Amino acid sequence: MANARYEESQIPEYRGNPLIEALPPVLREDKEILGAMSMAPRFSPEERELPAAIRRELVSRLNTLFIPLPPHFQLLERLATSLRRSYTWRNPMSPQTQSYLHQKGACLSPETLAARTAAGSVLFIKGISGIGKTTGTEACLRALGPCVIEHEQYEGKPLAETQIVWLKVSCPEDRKLKSLCISIMAAAEGALGGKARYTAEIVDDPRLSAGTAIRGVMQCLANHHVGILVIDEVQNLFSSKGQAAIELLNFLLRLRDESGICFVVCGTYASLQLLQSTFRIGRRIAAGGVTEFMRPASGDDPEWVNFCEILWLYQWIQKPAEFTREIALQLFDLTQGIRGLAVPLMIRAQEDAIFDDTECVTTTSLLASWNRHFRQLDSPISALRENNPQALAQWDDLCDTEVLKKKEGPPQFNSSATDRVGAQGKTESGKPGETKEGTDRAGRRKKGKVEDCELGRLLEKGGFGALTVDGVVGVSGLGVSP
Repeated sequence: MANARYEESQIPEYRGNPLIEALPPVLREDKEILGAMSMAPRFSPEERELPAAIRRELVSRLNTLFIPLPPHFQLLERLATSLRRSYTWRNPMSPQTQSYLHQKGACLSPETLAARTAAGSVLFIKGISGIGKTTGTEACLRALGPCVIEHEQYEGKPLAETQIVWLKVSCPEDRKLKSLCISIMAAAEGALGGKARYTAEIVDDPRLSAGTAIRGVMQCLANHHVGILVIDEVQNLFSSKGQAAIELLNFLLRLRDESGICFVVCGTYASLQLLQSTFRIGRRIAAGGVTEFMRPASGDDPEWVNFCEILWLYQWIQKPAEFTREIALQLFDLTQGIRGLAVPLMIRAQEDAIFDDTECVTTTSLLASWNRHFRQLDSPISALRENNPQALAQWDDLCDTEVLKKKEGPPQFNSSATDRVGAQGKTESGKPGETKEGTDRAGRRKKGKVEDCELGRLLEKGGFGALTVDGVVGVSGLGVSP
């Protein structure tokens, strides 16, 4: 929770709105964004001399590692824009907004209703399991500034408001509407540190209806000026049938239409089939846009090599080998570019090396650790490796099965509103690093050549290493060559 600090916006419709002016400005330094998104585990080369049992414990720190890639910056820009737009219709300095918040049954003017409808948005983030949808989204949320902002005074006028910039929940496994509502309100209570209670009445009295829970959610979103609501693991809806699925989907649309917030859903390809089951849902998703996190095209992809190079720095073994191209190729072959597998594999490989006293990780030991700990994933990994449509269709969270029905080849999403930005940075225009909106691969508006931009260094071979030396990401001072 942070106290509000205001900066006047350069965009006219944002001026005079404390909810927007308390957010990070539109124009930010690239290094600041990188620092906000990155997560680096604690590490020191001296720790390699600690006892084996302690080092095997320290290796688990790798689970916190997050290295931002260009697609994450594109998602961040879209989220930041949608967040600011969501606040345009609910300026707390406006008497009409205060009436809407604090007077039961207060009606909004036709102009405000139209502004609310225009401000609401639905963004869909998709990708295979383990590709980094959750961690990438959380990194973007971190870069949006504090989760909770306390307002006390604005331009000399008292303003006692608490602003929740974003909330993130997972779709409940029981697929019940009431459970989802309770999760949203519980997340708000947690963000506020227990200063407000919304769930007690509903949890304590199981007889209360889902309608009561919905009203509680709507009131919570309004009272605390929630800007972004993220619902993760939305593929849990996929196994829901009949009325339960319809109720949940209708609720999600109602949140968007009646709260005017930025609404984000994250899920695997299986969830896309459900969310596009009706035109009204598909239309809103297409309007808001679909962001797809894709795997690297090969083990030689610069982004993958840079990721592996940073990952390779975090070794608690006593005889760390030098990073080579073969390491990146082996990690890619075993994990098929899924970072959610590459990191656990490095953890297990180091644990094995410490346990058997070899104290070194090589391409051979990586394969041995894979066979020892991840053999049950051989079938889906083989399907990805061979790019076999029939084999991929067996796992609905690995590919868009609707596309596979139409043609063979790598899974893609055939929508003009989709940002198909993968490891090669190619978009629907077919030009590397350029989208239809005229942005570069990092999702930033062009200011000349990409190479002139700080984020452009992410695209170069050894770019992560250069940023590491500067102390922006990874472990600084370990002699990584740019």
